[in-house]
Amino acid sequence: MHQRTLPHFPTLDTFLAYLKERDELETIAAPVSMHLEVTELHRRVILADGPALHFTGALDRDGNTARMPVVANLFGTARRVAWGLGTDVEGLEGLGEMLAFMRSPQPPRSLRQAHTMLPVARGALRARPKKVASPWEWREADPDFSLLPVQTCWPGDAGPLITWPVVVTRPPGLDDLSAYNLGIYRMQVIGRDRAILRWLPMRGGAAHHRLWRERGEEMPVAVVIGADPATLLGAVMPAPEGLSELALAGMIGDRRSARSGSRLRDHTAPCAGER
Repeated sequence: MHQRTLPHFPTLDTFLAYLKERDELETIAAPVSMHLEVTELHRRVILADGPALHFTGALDRDGNTARMPVVANLFGTARRVAWGLGTDVEGLEGLGEMLAFMRSPQPPRSLRQAHTMLPVARGALRARPKKVASPWEWREADPDFSLLPVQTCWPGDAGPLITWPVVVTRPPGLDDLSAYNLGIYRMQVIGRDRAILRWLPMRGGAAHHRLWRERGEEMPVAVVIGADPATLLGAVMPAPEGLSELALAGMIGDRRSARSGSRLRDHTAPCAGER
């Protein structure tokens, strides 16, 4: 069964530092446009089994230097995916076994088998999200997507896309952390303060959106950009039935996922679901 063997990566920065120490992160200071050029460099590097890319001189479509750096090809190799999951490539088999067991759990048939199931039990305890006091001061801000270095990936695209946002939604009714859905859905920027979420109809966020629409209410949405690797990967992995992606991220990260500040209740993001 899966056991985490690498250090904890509570933030994206700590994971990037880990990659840097192992020559798996290349910093690019030269000016590179977010309009097509970043995608082309990413395409070439991933085909060459190359490192993650850290752009410190990214340019927007008007040629202005972005206010923040850009990371690409973060999980471009099986090795870095495994590291983000807290293990090595060989350890991925154990993680798969644990997820398979959680989908169809069976009681242990011997003391030895019970011992091998201890990581699953510990993981289940860490899978419970918790609410913590926020270390930040929450404030209202005028939404402005021009502050973000948003990428236009391909010629003929409908518009610039935020490609790795963690989109958090919940169904109507009781605000229950265990019912939260985390998904990686591309966000197409359509204006300074507006974006649409592009998801398939069977995705969890789309199902929540239909429930809210049936009630004639706007769906509350939170979007996290630059999350820790456990949350990023937990949001794209197929979680076992009854286990939320937030809980899965806690199991991967070997610690309980924390929600800061108020729960997802009355704070709607400036984006709408696209069918």
